[in-house]
Amino acid sequence: MTKRGKAMIPFRVQVVAQESLGYFRDTVLGVRRYGFSTGRMVFADRWLDHEIEGDLKRLVKRDGIQGIVASIHSAAQERRFAALGIPVVNVSNAMRRPSLPLVTQDDEAVGRLAAGHLQACGCRVFGFWGQTAGNYSEERRAGFRAALGAGATLSMNACADGAESPGVLYARMRGWLAKQARPLGLFVVLDTYALLLMRAARELGWRVPEDVAVLGAGDEDYLVEFESVPSSSRCSAGRRSRAARWS
Repeated sequence: MTKRGKAMIPFRVQVVAQESLGYFRDTVLGVRRYGFSTGRMVFADRWLDHEIEGDLKRLVKRDGIQGIVASIHSAAQERRFAALGIPVVNVSNAMRRPSLPLVTQDDEAVGRLAAGHLQACGCRVFGFWGQTAGNYSEERRAGFRAALGAGATLSMNACADGAESPGVLYARMRGWLAKQARPLGLFVVLDTYALLLMRAARELGWRVPEDVAVLGAGDEDYLVEFESVPSSSRCSAGRRSRAARWS
């Protein structure tokens, strides 16, 4: 590949993402496909979890890394990557005020789309289940609430990731759901929580989607396919991530 008659040397990149989540798996695939298709990036072997917990500067030097794409969820993580002295792009919308460059989806738009979809399905009473630690949850809630309008009936609840045992969280979800009016249009910040709330609804004897229409976010393909849940909207994170460019 040439640029102005000179050979362009590919950028040597490492991708550090939370591969347990579908969003980040798709993002990693998008980054790699962009690099492979354009020839602008080459990728080092994936760093193992125990290596990432250690000296990042040593890993950068060992592998000749010139730039990193990472899912960074906290200020402490951000400081570690910022200290490396190379370009780092964050692909996680978890922090409210990140200092490193951020490439992510428009989570307020996700909330607006969810509201419009549930309204189009005929829902008139609404619920939102979010996550207390995560800017993406706050933005999805804000977009959802704004699109519904001031006159909408909206009940909200949330949980902190890992703060409750699975049994306690499920019981709280079931108890909250039982208090809601029907038919209910429920927007849930993550697919994993949406599936729990659907199970809780069925245990209450509710029909899904007649009594409660549940719309989750996250495109967790494996879980959605495993639970045989119909998907009414999709936008692959892999396609979105191709908008990211190294300069």
